[in-house]
Amino acid sequence: GKDPGRAEAIRRVREYFREGQVVTSDGPRFGLYLWGHTDMGKTGLLCPLFLHYIRQGETGLWLQYNDLQASLRDFESGKVEERIQEIQRVAFLFIDDWGDPASDRTATDYSRDTMFRIVDYRNGYQKPTFITSNLSPTKLAGQFHERMAKRLTELCAVVEVTGEPMRDLIRYKRLADGRKAEYA
Repeated sequence: GKDPGRAEAIRRVREYFREGQVVTSDGPRFGLYLWGHTDMGKTGLLCPLFLHYIRQGETGLWLQYNDLQASLRDFESGKVEERIQEIQRVAFLFIDDWGDPASDRTATDYSRDTMFRIVDYRNGYQKPTFITSNLSPTKLAGQFHERMAKRLTELCAVVEVTGEPMRDLIRYKRLADGRKAEYA
């Protein structure tokens, strides 16, 4: 919390926790899009929020983006449309690591279409959606099309997470019995 690069993200997560939305200069947003380099703590910032809602009895899905894409390509199961509808309608949706920062090519038509259906539905119904990515909204638009980025920024408050990599913030101290203990 002392890292200024994370201060805005922490403030926005707390605001969402208290208010059930984040107010931006463009109006209320019903989710968060946290982006930044790897190892900035984006996932860790959203975990407590997800756990809070699950412990309150809410329905929620936490999906890693690549796993989500794999499940939406499992045509043999005959359940792809059912999965899309479940993701569209769940009370709280968390998508971790969306996009490919190493790729300069666009996503497949199928990936773009299915993700747009999910985001467009959730935006239309103002359903809480939380995303982490290594891609800025501009880079995400390059992979998924501008209309995807537009819907995401209508639905989510966009926050860049910067600062020291988390692995550099972990310090070690020697315990009395010689073991190492991690602390931040």
